[in-house]
Amino acid sequence: MASCIEVNLTDVDLYYVSKIQSENKNWAWWLNNLGTLVVFIIGFFGNILCLLVLCRRRLRRNSYTQYLIALAIVDTGAIFAEGM
Repeated sequence: MASCIEVNLTDVDLYYVSKIQSENKNWAWWLNNLGTLVVFIIGFFGNILCLLVLCRRRLRRNSYTQYLIALAIVDTGAIFAEGM
């Protein structure tokens, strides 16, 4: 009588699938947090630089400058709201 060893391929496949999913979750966590930090830093300093340039007396005379200043202020607030 020949001995037959049964191998349940479903268990083996699920093990590797769960291992891959946990690695993907780890990468997703790092990308999400690092991406948020990079966008926050670049956006914050970019808006501050924009405000410093646009608030010069010579540029404040133009009406479009007032809109750009308001945009930079609101954008900075949105960046802080997203970062929290």
